Amino acid sequence: MLFNSSNFGMAAAEKWLTKQGSADTDMYHIMMESYIDSFLAAGCIFLSFGMVLIFVSYYMIRILNGKEPDSGESEQILKE
Repeated sequence: MLFNSSNFGMAAAEKWLTKQGSADTDMYHIMMESYIDSFLAAGCIFLSFGMVLIFVSYYMIRILNGKEPDSGESEQILKE
């Protein structure tokens, strides 16, 4: 979505234009930019959600396998 947001935005703006029948070129340009921006924002949200999901999954797998993340504090507590 991030890389194809301009293609998606142009397609959505063309669909809007055919639905309208006719429109001013400035209005078409505004609609095209707004669709591109909305697809770009959605792509950023999906990317962020995916990165958080990968991060949380990685640490959940480590915890379920009994391996705690490396920490100097836990080693000092165990030695005492």
